[in-house]
Amino acid sequence: MEWAAWTTKSERYQLTQTINHSRVSQEARLFCLGFVFVFRADWRRIRFIANVETAMTISEYILALMSIVVGLAMTQLLSGAAEIAQHARPVRTYWIHTAWMVNLFVTLIHFWWWEFALMEIQTWTFLPYAFVICFAVLLYFLVALLVPQHLSEQADLKEYFYSHRGWFFGTMALVQVVDFGDTFVKGWAYFLSLGPAYPIRNLVIIGLCAIAIRTRNERFHSFMVVLVTSYQLFWIMRHFNRAG
Repeated sequence: MEWAAWTTKSERYQLTQTINHSRVSQEARLFCLGFVFVFRADWRRIRFIANVETAMTISEYILALMSIVVGLAMTQLLSGAAEIAQHARPVRTYWIHTAWMVNLFVTLIHFWWWEFALMEIQTWTFLPYAFVICFAVLLYFLVALLVPQHLSEQADLKEYFYSHRGWFFGTMALVQVVDFGDTFVKGWAYFLSLGPAYPIRNLVIIGLCAIAIRTRNERFHSFMVVLVTSYQLFWIMRHFNRAG
């Protein structure tokens, strides 16, 4: 089909002027024109695309990077769970390891939910930006430490969990420290608004992580994962139940 077969001369001129004088980038203009020639799109739809305001706010710019990191963590967590379920030979699963996978799943969807509130921030400084990005990176690192990328033929997740507990719980403790820093840079008033339960919670988790690094005691690890996950769900429902 030729260009003249589906647009008039005046329409072609109007389309070209609309695209060339739009606010979008040169790459977007080229995309629109390519879309026209390759896919024979309706010129009225192209004009609509060209006039859409595409400028990103600083919050959207920062959230884009955070979402990529959190998305990678979620992908690794879910693909790891699928690989365990689909492994050629039965994997020796361990309920504490599985419980921590559930905990990280809740943590990731909570963090992504909480990110929406950052859209209200109009002005950013580097320190708050650095803290939220570090928090997202540490969550990815936690997932990478907990979920093996390649399962061996005789996979034993109990042994895997305890052999990696030093790095895993050390990173978890660091997450609480970064969380403290992120809260402090938002101001003392914000810190106080979370109540005394907030610092107590973080300090308790740091203490539990210090013990978990040193011991393989199954009763302690069972108690810890149940306590941390249960309180996390309570904390989310109490402070972050509504977005927007």
